Amino acid sequence: MQISIYSMVGCISAFVIAFVGLLAYSKSKANRANFNYFIFCISIFIWQLTYAIAFSIDRYEVSVIWLKIGFTGVVIIPAALFSFTLAFLRKKTAKRTEYICYSFSLILILLLWFSDLLINGAHSFFWGHYPRASILHPVFVLYMSFSFTASIILLFLEAHLLVLQYLHGCSSRSRKPAYNL
Repeated sequence: MQISIYSMVGCISAFVIAFVGLLAYSKSKANRANFNYFIFCISIFIWQLTYAIAFSIDRYEVSVIWLKIGFTGVVIIPAALFSFTLAFLRKKTAKRTEYICYSFSLILILLLWFSDLLINGAHSFFWGHYPRASILHPVFVLYMSFSFTASIILLFLEAHLLVLQYLHGCSSRSRKPAYNL
């Protein structure tokens, strides 16, 4: 295995993201938002690092295994982001949706490892191998889109509410901010 120049950016970003996640978690281990942010960062770390490794491997079969490990991290990202958003905003009412997201991620992981319905091998490019999307990959894309959109909407609504409270002169004691930065 030769380390590819195309792998270096992914490798560096993987370790930076892992460091940031560990830093946030170590700041307050009891804080649910910090823990969920750490899980989000670790899933990105897995994705970035294993894809960087796969880009440097010449053997197709070995590269596909690394890509599947990496795609396992990718499949966790939507649930981890949604969980982090809920924890950041201190929303406890959406726990059921959070469990559904992690359950759906688990189903996708099982499909990834025990079928060719999500990823079917890899394409070969000059910079390395990259996963080939299969028939159920659009379902994953919809799931990721739902998770990201829901997170953005929740964050926007919280910001909108805080702006309205500020504009209407609500005292700072009437409502706690979602998160103390």
